[in-house]
Amino acid sequence: MSNRATGEIRPAIEVPELTEDFQGDNALNRLAQFVCDKHNDLLGHVGDYQIEYLWKKKGGKRLGANRMGACGKPSGLLKHYAATDFVIWLAADHLREENYTQDQIEALMFHELSHIAVPEEDESGDLTPPKLAPHDFEGFVADVERYGFWEPSLKRMGRAVQLRLTFDEEGT
Repeated sequence: MSNRATGEIRPAIEVPELTEDFQGDNALNRLAQFVCDKHNDLLGHVGDYQIEYLWKKKGGKRLGANRMGACGKPSGLLKHYAATDFVIWLAADHLREENYTQDQIEALMFHELSHIAVPEEDESGDLTPPKLAPHDFEGFVADVERYGFWEPSLKRMGRAVQLRLTFDEEGT
């Protein structure tokens, strides 16, 4: 797949079999750059930060669901030794087991990059330090099935889904 904005071809990602808990991969760096360029309107600020991209051998679970990836902000002693603003990892075991496609891996990278908050100006006009952004909405399918889009963040998500479904039906 190519990036319409730059004409770049998305780097092919092969999910590795890991022997260590974490492993760097230049292909993940290239994928992140591709995603940031493709979605510069939303991710243009990401280039201002030092980010480490890693495969994680086992993603584990969170609240009973497979944890496919994460974006974290090192602090304290880890920040000192890591010398990076953020760490993004993708779970090699889960992506392999669930047969993630190249499109799904790209979407997962977009999701994790979206956790890097846009910096804001403080009272003195300086930019705030790097921070993590929460999800735009949180809910259960049953929330919507039983009560509709009852909460503001669910309403925004509902409009986004409706717009996407309209585009998909029109073949765009």
